[in-house]
Amino acid sequence: WVTQLSPRFPSGRRQRDVALLELLVWLRVPDALERGFTALAAAVTREAQIEIAQILRARLSEFTTIQRRDYLAWLHRAVAWRGGASFAALLRELRKEAVAATPAAGRAVLEQSLATAAATISASIDAAAGTQRPPRKWTVAELSREISSVANRADPARGRRTFAAAGCFACHTVAGEGGALGPDLTGIATRLAPRDLLEAIVEPDHEISDQYGTVHVTLRDGRRLTGRITNLTEQGLQLAENLFDPAQTVRLADRDIAAIETSKTSLMPAGLIDSFDPAQIADLVSFLRGP
Repeated sequence: WVTQLSPRFPSGRRQRDVALLELLVWLRVPDALERGFTALAAAVTREAQIEIAQILRARLSEFTTIQRRDYLAWLHRAVAWRGGASFAALLRELRKEAVAATPAAGRAVLEQSLATAAATISASIDAAAGTQRPPRKWTVAELSREISSVANRADPARGRRTFAAAGCFACHTVAGEGGALGPDLTGIATRLAPRDLLEAIVEPDHEISDQYGTVHVTLRDGRRLTGRITNLTEQGLQLAENLFDPAQTVRLADRDIAAIETSKTSLMPAGLIDSFDPAQIADLVSFLRGP
């Protein structure tokens, strides 16, 4: 099995690579941990990083000092992420296990090097997402013209990294990977023509779906809150003010609400691709349009 599977990792396909890495780790392939940490540093989405980290934990006791430091550094970085109700508990459990597996004599040194390692891991993962340039305020017309000359060289694999570097995976799902705050973009090419897709990226306020819009809520005490309604009843509503942490909501009673006004501003901020050149944006469009 090792002879058959080892040469096939990595394949460049996330779900296949997750399964392959898990098998290689459990089959105790000598370089499986080293290859797993390389994959962790190269992963551009949080889902992929979490999957890899949980696979690596199966052999915590076999980590080298550097691997244990890098694993804890990744956990240190992941603490800032937001997820479901059990996500924070998962991270605490992973860290508790990692620290418990560290020889007592080495814990002090490990903690001293953790801050530097966290910055190194962060930089390596960010570098995997792609290199950015000074911002340029793109228009749909300019971008359509610029990317037409490089579209034939577009690479969806590079586009996936650009998609991650722009922060798009935080809110959008593509092929089962990403967040649920915004629309699922899987198969977007069947719904939008190329120019319409560029318009949706460059001018997110141009057309806002009712399903993903925000509201301004004016309260009788004079306060004005902005967010997304997550639950609406005759008694009142729940409002998510922090759109990147929708689990955190505020309850507003109907008797306290003076007015509710639909916002004309999209959840998606403008300018997300202003730091990318035409070739990178052509890659991004290629990724969204699929194979």
